[in-house]
Amino acid sequence: MTSTLATTALALSGVTLEYGDGASRVIALDDVTVTVEPGEVAAIVGPSGSGKSSLLAVAGALIRPTRGRVSVGGVDVTPPPTGPTPTSCSRPWGWTARPGGGPLSCPAGSGNGPGWPAPS
Repeated sequence: MTSTLATTALALSGVTLEYGDGASRVIALDDVTVTVEPGEVAAIVGPSGSGKSSLLAVAGALIRPTRGRVSVGGVDVTPPPTGPTPTSCSRPWGWTARPGGGPLSCPAGSGNGPGWPAPS
């Protein structure tokens, strides 16, 4: 069976992530394509500064890739070119901030936060 964005647990296709511009431009991810099938376990390892956290942030729809697409469970979660991130506030999955990190906030009424009513 051939993997596609629609049949994988997690899929990144042609993902590039750039920070800054001009002489200060840094390419954190360069045309990355990764698939994780349902039931698979994946480990992301590498030296400091190799893009591990950037890869996870893009895979979790917490930041927008400069180019490429991301899907989770067959659902395209690539944040749109404009608008707030994360776009996952109304999705059936979510993220918890790590201890010491800032809270992840979703808009009121998204149904994904304490006391927030779910959409009708």
